[in-house]
Amino acid sequence: MKHFYFLLFCSVLLPTKAVTITTQNLPAPANYDCGDAKAKLNNVLFGATPPNASPNQPVIVFVHGWFDNGYSWFMAKNQWYQKCYNAGYNTAFFFHTRSGLMQENGAVIADMIRATCEHFNTNNVIAVCHSKGGLDMEFALYNSGIADSVSGVITLSSPFYGAALGDFIANPLIKLVTENIPIVGEIFRGKGTYQLQTAYMTGVVRPMMDNSAENRPEKFRCFGAWGFNNIMRFPPNIPDDIAKVVFYEQYRPLCFDIPGLGVIAGGLMTAGFTLLGGVSKIIPIPSAYQYPNYDNNKYTDGLVSYYSAFRPGATEVSERPPSTNSFLNHVDVLLSSETWDEVYEQIQYCTQNPVLRKANQASVPTNKSYQRDAIASNYNLLKTKTLPITVNRQTQLQLIGNYNNLNIKIYNNNQLIKTIQQDLATDSYINLFHSIDLSDLNENTNYTLEFNQAVTALFVDGNEAALSLAFNQNYATNTDLNSLKIYANNFNANYKEIQVEAILNRNMDEFTDVVYESSITIPMIFNQQEQCYQIKEIPNLKNGIYNLTIVANTKTISRTLTTSIAINKNEVLNKNSKLYIYPNIISNNDVQLKYYSAVSKNDIINIYNLEGKLIFQQAVNLQAGENQLTLNTSNVSLAKGIYIVQLNESSAKIIKQ
Repeated sequence: MKHFYFLLFCSVLLPTKAVTITTQNLPAPANYDCGDAKAKLNNVLFGATPPNASPNQPVIVFVHGWFDNGYSWFMAKNQWYQKCYNAGYNTAFFFHTRSGLMQENGAVIADMIRATCEHFNTNNVIAVCHSKGGLDMEFALYNSGIADSVSGVITLSSPFYGAALGDFIANPLIKLVTENIPIVGEIFRGKGTYQLQTAYMTGVVRPMMDNSAENRPEKFRCFGAWGFNNIMRFPPNIPDDIAKVVFYEQYRPLCFDIPGLGVIAGGLMTAGFTLLGGVSKIIPIPSAYQYPNYDNNKYTDGLVSYYSAFRPGATEVSERPPSTNSFLNHVDVLLSSETWDEVYEQIQYCTQNPVLRKANQASVPTNKSYQRDAIASNYNLLKTKTLPITVNRQTQLQLIGNYNNLNIKIYNNNQLIKTIQQDLATDSYINLFHSIDLSDLNENTNYTLEFNQAVTALFVDGNEAALSLAFNQNYATNTDLNSLKIYANNFNANYKEIQVEAILNRNMDEFTDVVYESSITIPMIFNQQEQCYQIKEIPNLKNGIYNLTIVANTKTISRTLTTSIAINKNEVLNKNSKLYIYPNIISNNDVQLKYYSAVSKNDIINIYNLEGKLIFQQAVNLQAGENQLTLNTSNVSLAKGIYIVQLNESSAKIIKQ
């Protein structure tokens, strides 16, 4: 008896076009200069072979994450190369796209692994992956036929269940800012950035990866972190090569130490991650199903929740909060000075206990429902030219984005108190936020801020009023908007005085394409029986990934929550036609399809595996209108895995459970 389970976000694993991989040899660490590592796209840097290298030792390959071009393994005296060399390991450093699709990066990484194996005459590598690099490696392992070459994967803060930053960037107000930042805006526009949304990773990628035919969860050894406000400890004097992480091919570092630069850079990054950790308070993160009782929002490294960093079935190698072992921010975990001892221990373990492909793959349940944590928010995300405030010790105002000739006038009882004039520029996510100094204003006093141009801002007024959100989401990608409940806590107002709206903005369609659509604003009504706000009428929504923002306002208080949700109406929509696969579980040799055709025609249905190989084909005669089709797959050997069903321009994926 055959059992199929299918996902309807269709082009998640479509075959991708090949790219040309280039390679470069590094000198031995003793002769290395900071300009020797060429940060070139689709390039592999091969380390020199250590004199104490064993011919049976695996090669350590380093896979970078989002916003990073791979040079961070070398920047600011980051000594991964030197430490691996001294330990007797050959090394390779991969430079692929920073915010590209995971499936595209995975294909490139697979080619890089093949090139590495050929260069060092081996078939055994251990991957060390930072952040999104762990997700890219997943796609490389399970879709490119290199699983037997990778004996272990060590991940450092990889967001296996998505990242709060992904949800934040997808907010319509924020993406208008981030996508237009000079130089780095293209990173925020990348499809891989939108894939980091928690709804996409939890509802689409996890079921697909965890039930892949190639799934070997014990191959992964995962390190998480929670010290978003940890003070970064760069060496005090570092070269200027840190800029090469962003300005990769254009920047030529001077390669001599600049006194105090490490202190300055570390301070800026500490401030940035501290703020991002605070921002996560307005971004509810879904509970990973194997950690349902933990506060995923409370523990974060500034970008990734501690509990999002663990792949189902993998080994958790870090110590859970409040351990100081994992009190690191998202860049700390990238620094050899902080994590080499832990990573080296895992390299030794993987060397002695390689995990390759086996006949009996581990199974991870997929179709599990859970209740989202009710996450409270005391932040407000707004776009305005006028802002009334009452100053107290908790008052914070952070402007987001670029502002030329910004003029801020501060009034008290219509009397001008002071004027602030500034030019604010953003060139990375670290300085995305600009703090406005209100420290010289009197506490417990009412003021009005007037801006000469509309600003996007995060505002904390110090009041205890907060929103909390809860709703049910099926693990197989469908959000139940009927279950959405919003609680307004400590607003000190009658429910009739609180206006609550849900704003929905679709940013990814079911074909994994980033889309730019107008937001839908939906009023919410008060449910007196349950003392919460709910959507009265659920709109007819297209399939895809949405940003959900909740805004609650009174005359004196405003609050915001933002997150991501997946909408899947159990159908696959093509731009010109419709293809349905049903039922959800198919318990015989027949796959049932329903297809709507605009015209009568003869066509062919194809089934491909993930390598793009045609494994089944059946001719069909289509009539204009709705067609019910049956595919007899009894003579086809369909191993456990993911397949692409294609008819004309429609496609869907089937996963065999």
